[in-house]
Amino acid sequence: MVAIDCQPISMVEDVGFRQVLKLLEPRYQCPSRKYFTETIIPKIYSRMKEEVVRLINSCDDESYLSFTMDAWSSSVNDTALLSLTAHWIDSQFKRVSAVLNAQCLTEAHTGEYIAAQVLSMLEKWEIALQRVHLVITDNASNMAKAMRDASLPHFGCFAHSLQLAINDGLLSQKIVKDIIAICKSIVGNFHRSSVASHNLKRIQESLNIPQHKLKQNVQTRWNSTCYMLTSVQEQKMALAAYAAENSGVQQLSSHQLDVMKRVIEILSPVEEITRSISADLAAISIVIPYIRILTRALEKNTDDSGIRTMKRKLLHSLKLRFNRIEENKKLSLATFLDPRFKDKFFSSNIVKATIKEILLEEMSKLDTGLQGNTEMEGPTRPKRVCPLKSSILLDVFSEIVADSSEDLPTSISEVDRYLSVPLIDFNTGNPFMWWSQHCQEFPILSKLARQFLSAPATSVPSERLFSAAGDLHDEKRNRIMPELSEELLFIKNNFVLVAYELSSGALEMDEIEVANVDADDLTNASFSTASEEQPEKQCLLKVDMESCTFGSFTAKEMYKLYHQA
Repeated sequence: MVAIDCQPISMVEDVGFRQVLKLLEPRYQCPSRKYFTETIIPKIYSRMKEEVVRLINSCDDESYLSFTMDAWSSSVNDTALLSLTAHWIDSQFKRVSAVLNAQCLTEAHTGEYIAAQVLSMLEKWEIALQRVHLVITDNASNMAKAMRDASLPHFGCFAHSLQLAINDGLLSQKIVKDIIAICKSIVGNFHRSSVASHNLKRIQESLNIPQHKLKQNVQTRWNSTCYMLTSVQEQKMALAAYAAENSGVQQLSSHQLDVMKRVIEILSPVEEITRSISADLAAISIVIPYIRILTRALEKNTDDSGIRTMKRKLLHSLKLRFNRIEENKKLSLATFLDPRFKDKFFSSNIVKATIKEILLEEMSKLDTGLQGNTEMEGPTRPKRVCPLKSSILLDVFSEIVADSSEDLPTSISEVDRYLSVPLIDFNTGNPFMWWSQHCQEFPILSKLARQFLSAPATSVPSERLFSAAGDLHDEKRNRIMPELSEELLFIKNNFVLVAYELSSGALEMDEIEVANVDADDLTNASFSTASEEQPEKQCLLKVDMESCTFGSFTAKEMYKLYHQA
């Protein structure tokens, strides 16, 4: 509960919590807060760290790791953390992610200092720099400099770059800026006043309008402008009725409402793309296709009266920020090796030929006699990696694929055979599962796919870590030590990964001291991983109390102990 649910360690001394424990088991003596801090949590962290090291080292020596990284500062104390999350594709072509560090920063966040910290973290985990495929960070100048100083391959977060382009477009047209300012004022009025919020809810109910709260625009939150405008548009009738009852409330004119509707039509596909690339399994191979799709969608002739300047600026910003994206070898090869895209989304035949030549060079570095040895355990329903729902984006996707279709020359090369296979479905296809099923057919390409598809498209995995950090560093734990904070975040974020290894029998944990128990009554107890299929299976997780040691028991023996208690 302390690590997984971000509960304060002091809860073990709370009267109510101790009363619950006493009611459940009067003989149980709950350990002290100090015992949890100095003994239990460090031991759990140590065991879990050993398992993460094992997982990283279980990859072959030539396998690559990608990383996401971000910095965060607490609002309740002076703590600043630097996160490092590793991503790789295992031999079964399963995407694996593990939080390695949430290290405290004690100096100014300069590029030189961050570079030194990153290199130190990699050294502690014994990860050679040659295994680092790509590091994804935000577009802050200190992060970019840190990667250059550390000589690490780097790419800026795609979602962050996309939001910068959106801001360029929104700020380029006065009427759009005015609409956003008025909407912020309207929403702010209801957020500040409970009376106004209650009256709006009454009007929504009387007009049979969904009783949704208005969403405020937050500058640092992606797509929040789109969400705010959409919520105001949904509630425009309720807002008009409220303004009729209350004087001095700002309202949008009919012309501004029309313009706002067109702005939402421009922002909605971007919002969908942002959600798609922020998915857990979204790979960096999606970047080039999405840029092509979004650019072509914006170039289509639609009713853009009132937002023509905004649309033109947005398109210009996209081209400016991503004009040389195809020159990035790691991104281009990732796109080529994604069976949903292959060579269909490159801008010209010259680029296609260049990328193919680079791919052949990469293949020549590998053993040409390599044979795939991955076996599928049976058909599994593929997970949707980053589906699109918008008909506009899907139509553009189909157009680009159709434009790029051509007859392939007869060839026996692995690359040409790969290109001759039809694309898998964009919405339902899973590139990782596809490669696990075709690794024997394309042994060299599949090895390259494990490398180039390992990087995520955004730095979202590290940013999600700091959502938990915000829950951890709250008013009740504003004096938490940096070392303890890192251990708790490590346990929380790697719990699912390590728990899976535990349930599969891959992890064995030694005794962990947790409490005092009456040794005469419960001489032995343990957690068992036995199942109905294997009722006699020995438990893997054993618990050692302060006054007695729990041994390994079968599920039947544990069942008896449970009912005796």
